[in-house]
Amino acid sequence: SCGTGVTAAAIAASGNATGHIRTDIKTPGGNLLVSFDKKDASHIVNVILHGPATYVYSGEIAITI
Repeated sequence: SCGTGVTAAAIAASGNATGHIRTDIKTPGGNLLVSFDKKDASHIVNVILHGPATYVYSGEIAITI
């Protein structure tokens, strides 16, 4: 799941609502909660994404200069 996309979707789904907003989002990667304070469509602050974090990749890269 993409945290940035989930957060953007939650803000977009809030429509014209204002105040402290909490939105539960179910994704293939698990359940997430997005919370934020919305004064109006242009003023959204205190955006927090709550949910599990999982290590999904490990790798190495060699850079030759």
